[in-house]
Amino acid sequence: MVPFRGVVGNGRVTPFTITFDLPQVPKGKAMLRLSICAASTKSIDVSVNGQPAGKIDKFSGGDSTITRHNMRGIWYEREFPVDASMLREGTNTLTLAVPAGPINNGVIYDYLRLELDDGTATAVR
Repeated sequence: MVPFRGVVGNGRVTPFTITFDLPQVPKGKAMLRLSICAASTKSIDVSVNGQPAGKIDKFSGGDSTITRHNMRGIWYEREFPVDASMLREGTNTLTLAVPAGPINNGVIYDYLRLELDDGTATAVR
């Protein structure tokens, strides 16, 4: 008898796109903060308004949660700097894509947060 090893096959790129509006073109720095409950991929490709912004990597590549061989995932927290000049006034898109690979590749997001620091905040003393 052969043990069950999950679904086997090749999957395509899996994008997750977030659309949001900005009242004006931002200045300064932007930081994307991600909290991930489970990941069975080694990286996530990031694009802003259709332009590549980089890659978030250093995931272990599989905690068996997405394939349902485990009941708890490995929790990850990542910070990814985004060039604020890639953002524009009006509608923007942020796309996080799991690259093509094994059909069980994926990510379970806990939260995503894009922070803008325009440098105008002052420290309270």
